[in-house]
Amino acid sequence: MTTTGATLPLSGVVKHAESLRQAGEFAQVQQLYQQVIEQRPDIHVGWTGLGQALLDMRKAQPAIRAFNRALKMGGPAAMIHSALGVAKSFLGDFEGATDHYHRSRELDPTCVDAYNNLSRARRFTADDGLHLKIERLLASTVPSRANRCILHFAAGKIYDDLERFDDAFPHLEQGNQSKHARFDAHPWRHFVDRTINIFNRYQLGQIRATHRTTPKLVFVVGMPRSGTTLVEQILASHPRVFGAGELPDLSGIFKELPQHASGVAEYPECVVRTNGSAWLGFGDAYLRRVQGMTNQATECFVDKTPRDFLYLGLMEAMFSDVRIVHCRRDPLDNGFSCYFTNFKFGQSFSYDLKNVAQYYGGYHRLMKHWCSVSSLPILEVTYEALVQDQASMTRRLLDFVELSWDEACLTFQKAKRSVPTVSSWQVHQPLYTSSLGRWKNYRQYLQPLIDELAKEGVPTDAADAA
Repeated sequence: MTTTGATLPLSGVVKHAESLRQAGEFAQVQQLYQQVIEQRPDIHVGWTGLGQALLDMRKAQPAIRAFNRALKMGGPAAMIHSALGVAKSFLGDFEGATDHYHRSRELDPTCVDAYNNLSRARRFTADDGLHLKIERLLASTVPSRANRCILHFAAGKIYDDLERFDDAFPHLEQGNQSKHARFDAHPWRHFVDRTINIFNRYQLGQIRATHRTTPKLVFVVGMPRSGTTLVEQILASHPRVFGAGELPDLSGIFKELPQHASGVAEYPECVVRTNGSAWLGFGDAYLRRVQGMTNQATECFVDKTPRDFLYLGLMEAMFSDVRIVHCRRDPLDNGFSCYFTNFKFGQSFSYDLKNVAQYYGGYHRLMKHWCSVSSLPILEVTYEALVQDQASMTRRLLDFVELSWDEACLTFQKAKRSVPTVSSWQVHQPLYTSSLGRWKNYRQYLQPLIDELAKEGVPTDAADAA
């Protein structure tokens, strides 16, 4: 990165940092704001920006320290208290998080982030009245489409808590439409087709990693909102396991790989021209990264990046001791849960019911392919089975990764670790079954999802529930 706080005015630094943030370049944002702090440690801008960058990088404790410095320097208090609440929620301190959200609303009754974050911090009842405050904000002049989007998702979540589903869905629909997300099913299907074509059984045999002694690696993959965070939390509750969270490494390798293939410019076709030393280098770099994330002696590392279902072929080329946990959930529950969620970054498919089904169709085809051709051990964990029989499924998980039984895995909600995802509240609660068949509450609104899943060849029980 050549642009620094020294070569741009402060307003330019903030603008540049925000563009990097939207591109997911959080480490560069962190570096940029650290440069600001080195030059002007006496102003809040650097500390506020650094706190947000650390929060985006899922580093809750350092983010809290940075935000507290920003508060002492007169930073935007309402925004900072809302961000502090998010950091506390990542650490499982929902009481502390709620206090910050309320403080944020006291300081600025129009701070939409505080309403959004508070709506996700617990289940609501009619007596709370937060939905009424959100409705009043929506009826007023809310300054931007983005803020109205946030408020609609928050209102939809609270009305869902209140089981007022006919009030919830219009808010969810307006929130999703306000995202103006772009997803084109044609290149998505083409990419899945090309991946299936290149990573056939023969090619996987050609690139398969040779055996070497490494720590156990477990990749937890699946659709967003399929239970991947829950599975990681269960495994990471074991004293010999380190949960690394969502890592961008494999998607980074996907982008870098064409540089190592002579004459082939694109992935996945470049795989056939990539030599063994390149695969070994990628694997070693990944191992150094995850081992550097903890100082504790660890037997098993868990990488929970749902989208990595795209890259099982890369895993087979890079690692010799790797296991895949594939989280699968009822397609209608899973699809609606994606539509229900205002994701912070990415997931452009999730804001239109038809797009959700199209993306799910590609995921469904690709996982069937991996299960038929890959030599990697793959354990399928269905969300429904895990919720209904936690003990048996937990034993299956631990047996699969060759770890001894530990009772802590049954009380995963008590684990003192950061969970920086939209599922942070859920995985700090005991398992509950109320989310099973949740789509049925919205049956009359979900026909586009149901019809498109059928076109994608994904079986559902929609006909039985009609």
